[in-house]
Amino acid sequence: MKRLVCVLGLAACGHSSGGGGTDSPDAATGPGDIDAAVEPDAAPLPMPPSSFGFDGPELPICTGRYHAPTMVLADNRLVVGCMPSGSQNTTPIVKFMMPDGTLLGQTSLLTSDGYYYKETRLSHHDGKFQALYEYNCDDNGSWLVGWGWGCIELRELDDTGDQITAIQFGEIGHNGHPVLDASGSELGVAWVSYDDAYFRRLDAARDLPGGRGANVLLGPDPLQSDARSSARTQIVFDGAGYGVFTIIGTHMYFSRIEASDHIAVSMKDLGPAYSQTFTGEFAAVAGPGGTYVVAYDDMTSVKLVNFDRNGDVVKSVVAQAGAYIAPQLVASGGRYYVVTEDAGGRGYITVFDASLTKIADGLIGGGLGRTMKYPTLAVDGTTWMVAYQNQQDGNVIVQKLAPMP
Repeated sequence: MKRLVCVLGLAACGHSSGGGGTDSPDAATGPGDIDAAVEPDAAPLPMPPSSFGFDGPELPICTGRYHAPTMVLADNRLVVGCMPSGSQNTTPIVKFMMPDGTLLGQTSLLTSDGYYYKETRLSHHDGKFQALYEYNCDDNGSWLVGWGWGCIELRELDDTGDQITAIQFGEIGHNGHPVLDASGSELGVAWVSYDDAYFRRLDAARDLPGGRGANVLLGPDPLQSDARSSARTQIVFDGAGYGVFTIIGTHMYFSRIEASDHIAVSMKDLGPAYSQTFTGEFAAVAGPGGTYVVAYDDMTSVKLVNFDRNGDVVKSVVAQAGAYIAPQLVASGGRYYVVTEDAGGRGYITVFDASLTKIADGLIGGGLGRTMKYPTLAVDGTTWMVAYQNQQDGNVIVQKLAPMP
């Protein structure tokens, strides 16, 4: 029996089985290590379908102290969100560029809190770009920029960053980490207020039917953890309704809301999940047949799970075992691409086919000793890009990637 230790020449081998990002860095394996790991009479290893290498120079987007970047690649535009760190009153910015980094425009958003990781969610729907985020607002219900509450703003922009419309909404007090998806020209937004999960529908004119206060309560956190700083949400339109995944405290919950704001499933407990103020990200995308595919940390490993519309597991696999954090997820061409940060602060990609069978994995750019904090992927047709920090609270960098497998 011939034994193969490493599948990809660029993959990290010998992952430890701990969780939470505390294990020592994995060592990158070079071609010589692969030769030594295969018995002398073994057949030559097949070439990996991709080196996960870079295809072009580094593009410095924001220089200074920043939190994890966000990015969307659409309509021949590269759009990157930068959130300065280190102050309770800071100004998030969104830059609009050509894919080669040529700057077309930049917009400054309302004042936000740079002590916590309050990302600007970027998307492209209905022929426009959306920036969704939490800003600092007065605690008197005026929705004006101030102090005491955290309100939500949705800002729609054209392809050079000029504002089309802006609307503010939320609950009284705290409104954390809002996310959105679209059904045609309609938008659905989900977020967490203290330990309650909420949903809000915006029509094609970006009006709020019923007014600002007519938000839909999906349900409270059954554990009443009030883990507001580390709570995260994701929302996916499944063709007939919105599936909402919410991590509060140490559990992930599922809700589903249909037409006329009918709640079909409310705060169904999906089991243990890890989320934390600065590294607590997870991701969800549409799956086959109106299902959902979610990448998250279950406190032992990064899991990739296909859930149906009732929140039941169709299939679950381990994407990365050990010290990998902040999973992001892209669906493209019938495949799922999970990108994480390993214990050595490097970007790592794992590729799955439509049946959630792993087909490739490896360090982004082959490692190259490069620090890639909070890497996130974006794809527009055949163009792939990765955005990351070059150090903790550091510069925001974007690079084009070689074609993916």
